[in-house]
Amino acid sequence: MKLHIFLEQNFCSLCERCEEVFHQSIWVKLETMAKAAKIYKILWCSNGRYAKELIQPLTNGLNSLLRNKEYYKKFNPVPQFRDPKTGEVMWYGTENYSHLYCLVYYYLEACKKYPSAIIRIEII
Repeated sequence: MKLHIFLEQNFCSLCERCEEVFHQSIWVKLETMAKAAKIYKILWCSNGRYAKELIQPLTNGLNSLLRNKEYYKKFNPVPQFRDPKTGEVMWYGTENYSHLYCLVYYYLEACKKYPSAIIRIEII
């Protein structure tokens, strides 16, 4: 399952749709790392909030992820298999610390760019 984060704005009452200005997703397997970084609620439970409300919590989470990189890497999902050609460990969904860090970074940038956008969260 994946966590999908959307920022939407400019609701059209005629077609009942919004303009999607941001969309990113990660495997939910990274939720343990997000909880350790105290950004789980911001990522998983912000449905219906304004982007501007998330700027400070995302900034704090990003700073924590950056300052404590080795600590958070301990929460990388358990390897599933080794690539038979390279011997490289392949992670569940191929996502790990760097994916969560990048998600938070780009999510924060989008919130700064579109502060009046509404957050929509889907877990599919």
